[in-house]
Amino acid sequence: MGSERRPVRTGDPGDGASSGRPGSNPRQAWAAALRALARRPRSAREIEALLRERFDDEAVVEATMARLVEARLLDDGAVAGAVLRDAARRGLGSRRVRQVLARRGVAPEAVPGADATGAHDFEAARALVERRFPAGAPSDPKGRARALRMLASRGFPASVARRLLGIDHSLDDDPAEAGDD
Repeated sequence: MGSERRPVRTGDPGDGASSGRPGSNPRQAWAAALRALARRPRSAREIEALLRERFDDEAVVEATMARLVEARLLDDGAVAGAVLRDAARRGLGSRRVRQVLARRGVAPEAVPGADATGAHDFEAARALVERRFPAGAPSDPKGRARALRMLASRGFPASVARRLLGIDHSLDDDPAEAGDD
């Protein structure tokens, strides 16, 4: 008597679920996508990956993605704008921004002002160096190396870092290495 179990319901009867197995409920997929979008801007690739991870019915994933596109809730340009604002706030360079955008699945053509991203590197790098080194950019080799590492770790191109720190040659142009073939 006490061992009787009630059957577990997997969804509402009118929810359009094609089967009782988890991962095939269109309403749950729609709700999951909306919750993810409410937390922060997400690219179409991020939402699709989230849906594929949680829902094993391909038709549900495709229908949810189509519905999101139709409702204009997927905007890779908004994701790119959020990434660019965050990068400016954190003092990140264009290389790091491109890495983040690629990881999040944002196409380069969705980035507003993609041509200008590299143009702002020098000013952003200068502001970062001024914050980190209030007495001015280091002139000793050890200090310059530390500043170069900091700029490289923040995603600034080496050419920007060298120009900012007054290093006017690249490693390929070092005459000491010319005879070491």
